[in-house]
This record gives sequence, structure tokens and C-alpha cells, in this order.
Amino acid sequence: MRYVILLVWLTVVGVVIGWLGLAAAEDDASKVEQTDAPQLSIPYANRHGIRDWVAEDDSTLLIQDNFKKWYRVRLMAPSRYLPYAEHIGFVTGPSGVLDNTGAVVVRGQKTPVVSITASEGPKRQRR
Repeated sequence: MRYVILLVWLTVVGVVIGWLGLAAAEDDASKVEQTDAPQLSIPYANRHGIRDWVAEDDSTLLIQDNFKKWYRVRLMAPSRYLPYAEHIGFVTGPSGVLDNTGAVVVRGQKTPVVSITASEGPKRQRR
């Protein structure tokens, strides 16, 4: 009789743990960004085509072009100076378009761009 109760208890615990694992997997799946997001480019990045930029973290930039569209630019590697930078540079091709073949320069450190996607812009902070 003891073994039957132990077997039932282990089955119930296994089902509960499995259910919690599925719930956690669904939460993680909802947090993952879309991998099918279209890759964009920022025109005239070398000729005053960038109006504003904000560092989200050490490997992500939010860039606003002159048409007031926001883009999320992900860098290949983190740059420890990016969150504190007062000015940055953009390495583009001969056409002046910043795309995933370009790079961002912060304090002489050149970091390649991995992706450029559309963004809603920085979150507004209440003062």
C-alpha cells in the first residue's frame, strides 16, 4: 500500500512540475523578439541623416532619422562606453546608408551592426 501511495504522489508531483515548466516556456516564448522582423537601413547616415539617438544598454541603440522614424540598432558586441557616450560615429558604405554591414564607433572602438529594425522610440520618463 505504501508503494501505491508513493507512486501516486510522485505522479502528481511530476504532472505539476511539467505543467509549471510549460507555463514558464509560454512566458519565455512571449518575451522573445520576432526573428522575422524586417531588416531596415537608415539613409543618409553619413550626411546629417540622423536626428537623435539614445543608448538602451551597452549593445543596443535607438536611432531617430530626420523623418522622425525610430530604429533599434543591435550591435555585435557590447561597448562599455556606449551608455555614457556624448557623441558617436557611424561607419557606412559609399552610399551613406547605415545597414547591417555598417558599424558604430564609440571612443575609437568600432562595433559592427547586427540588425536594424523598426522601433517605437525610447520610453518617456516622468519627471
